Amino acid sequence: MTSYLTGRSQYVRYHGEVSTTTHVYCSVPQGSVLGPVLFLLYVADVIELVKECGLIPHAFADNLQIYGHSVSADTQELVAHMTTCIGRVRCWMASNVLRLNPAKTELIWFSSPRRTNLLSTSLIRLFGTVVQPSQSVRDLGVIVDSDVALLHVTDLCSWPSSVTFR
Repeated sequence: MTSYLTGRSQYVRYHGEVSTTTHVYCSVPQGSVLGPVLFLLYVADVIELVKECGLIPHAFADNLQIYGHSVSADTQELVAHMTTCIGRVRCWMASNVLRLNPAKTELIWFSSPRRTNLLSTSLIRLFGTVVQPSQSVRDLGVIVDSDVALLHVTDLCSWPSSVTFR
C-alpha cells in the first residue's frame, strides 16, 4: 500500500504541450481501480457525522447531499440545524485535507405549491457566502424542481442526457 501511495509524480499533456513534473504528496492515482474504495473509506466518517446531526446523508463520489424534513412552521429551525451540521462537515473536511466549496453549495425546498409561501424566506449564510433557495437543482445529471406536486419524467424513451422532473 505504501508503494502505491508514495513516491509518485504527475504532469499534464495538452495539445502536444507538457507541463513540468510535480510530486504528488496525497491522493491516489486518477483512474485507478483502488481509488474509489480508498475514497469511500476516507470519507465514511462524514456520513456518520451527518447522521449524528439527525439529518440524512446521500453521498456519491465527491458529492455529498444532506437532507432534512420539517413541517412548514419549523423551517427556520431546520435551517439552523442544517447550518450547524454543514459547519461540522466543513471542520471534518478541513481536518482531513478536504475543502468544502460554499459557492457550489445549493439549497432547495421541496413543497407543494400551496405550502411554498409557508417556507422560510431567510437567506442561509455559509462562511461568507449567501446560499439562496433554488427552484431547481441538478442531481447527477437529473434536474429536480422544487414543486413536487406533479412529478414526472419526460422523454424517457429517447433518454436524453438529462431528465427533467417537473
